Amino acid sequence: YILRGLLWFMISMPIIVVFFQSKNLTLTEVFILQGIYSFTIAITELPSGYFADYFGRKKSIIISTFCMFLGYLIFSNYTGFDIYIIGQILIAIGGSLMSGADSAIMYDTLIQLHKKNEYTKVEGRTYAIGNFSESIAALITSAVLVSSPLLLPIQIQTFIIFLAIPLSMTLVEPKINKDENV
Repeated sequence: YILRGLLWFMISMPIIVVFFQSKNLTLTEVFILQGIYSFTIAITELPSGYFADYFGRKKSIIISTFCMFLGYLIFSNYTGFDIYIIGQILIAIGGSLMSGADSAIMYDTLIQLHKKNEYTKVEGRTYAIGNFSESIAALITSAVLVSSPLLLPIQIQTFIIFLAIPLSMTLVEPKINKDENV
């Protein structure tokens, strides 16, 4: 629940276009960056699922948080269209590695605990937490951070994702998944 709350606390989302423009990117370049992000998600979704199944959901989630952190670290410390492409690709790969792996590790955990029938309820809670977290982040950014320097929400986002890295390392890969993939 905490991991979902952290990763969906997208404090940078409401200002990302304005942030990129403040770094002298044209609106066309901003749209290209968003297109690169979407394209990367599309082409890495299937391989990332295979990665999670083969190497383990926990490893996929750890690498996911690390990739997203590196992407936001680039946004926080560098300027330029070319380097932002790398940041967007890293964030997208991180998103793909997380996508499904988090739900799969939860499902496998529930199977191991003999609570498989609770999956819909637990997954619903995680989405509710994520949506609530995203809403709160948008409100905070809109009400408070919009008047701050545009780099501040990006730096906060970087720190929040950094916190997700050690948290992801505390996850326990259910035995059911380990046995099937060894």
